[in-house]
Amino acid sequence: RVEHLWRYTDPAVLTPTGAESAAWTQRPTHPAGADSLPRVLADKLAANDVSGVFFAAPNGQTRVEITSDFERSGATLLDLHEALRAGHEAARKCLGQLIPGRVSPRGSGKFEALNRGLWTTGAFIHVPRGVRIEKPVHLWLSSPDSAEMPFLATRLLVILEEGAELTLIDECVGGGCGLRLNSVLELFVGPAGRLRHVTVQRLEKTVNYHVTQRVSVDRDANLLTAIVSLGAAVTKSDFGSHLVGPGANVELVGFLLGEGEQKFDHHTVHDHQAGHTYSNLDFKAVLKDRSRSAYTGLIRIEKDAGETEAYQENRNLLLNEGAKAESIPELEIL
Repeated sequence: RVEHLWRYTDPAVLTPTGAESAAWTQRPTHPAGADSLPRVLADKLAANDVSGVFFAAPNGQTRVEITSDFERSGATLLDLHEALRAGHEAARKCLGQLIPGRVSPRGSGKFEALNRGLWTTGAFIHVPRGVRIEKPVHLWLSSPDSAEMPFLATRLLVILEEGAELTLIDECVGGGCGLRLNSVLELFVGPAGRLRHVTVQRLEKTVNYHVTQRVSVDRDANLLTAIVSLGAAVTKSDFGSHLVGPGANVELVGFLLGEGEQKFDHHTVHDHQAGHTYSNLDFKAVLKDRSRSAYTGLIRIEKDAGETEAYQENRNLLLNEGAKAESIPELEIL
């Protein structure tokens, strides 16, 4: 708790007990196809509004549906287990590259290491060089009831090669009382690539949720991340973007709505590792009742990253006296 990023959230509420972490063995390691899609996904497919959908059912089974246009493009949407079993070279090479899943000497990485050891549900997307996916891909994770599975670790791996383009909707719903959900997302945007990633958290307000995301944004690539946090009892989020090539452009917009006793703890990092890069961040929180928000935003300019432009803004709207918000801006110019 002495680490400044854990001042507002007790790690104990996110850490499974021994019995809970052992329960992951009950989930299928080779999930069969789910019987049916949620109505919203089925309707989108029928209306040809999406290029593909990935559905993870509460019992651990997954289902993937893609359109003929998506299939012809040469892009890939698979269950991550299936991609690794099939020996997909990009999946094997990139998994764990941005978030290694080991604990550092300073103690960070505990929850990422836990995820690496215990993840059972995952999705994999690969878009080849120069391929533009015109319509969004929609991912839907339906979390289990805690009586069935008190702890769940999920993973997402997205790889866009040079000049590729994708819009991704990543939605997390459901969950039962006391469920501890741990998610890790790794996204690679190649040179001149373009990724629009919308992540929506609509978990039941009895779930404790930890999520870590890292994105590598290469030369002349563009990333737009939209974060929407509405559910869960406790949400601890760590979203980071590495601008690794000149001309990289990153924009992040975030919104949360808290009520009752909900607690939100968001941390963002824009790490400018190359010069001539640009980032812009706009995070808004609306709170009522006795809900809480803590937002920490870090802009890091590395030693050789001259000619960098970076903006950060966090606004909070408190609707009554019981609500509380903390805003912690951070700037490191090396």
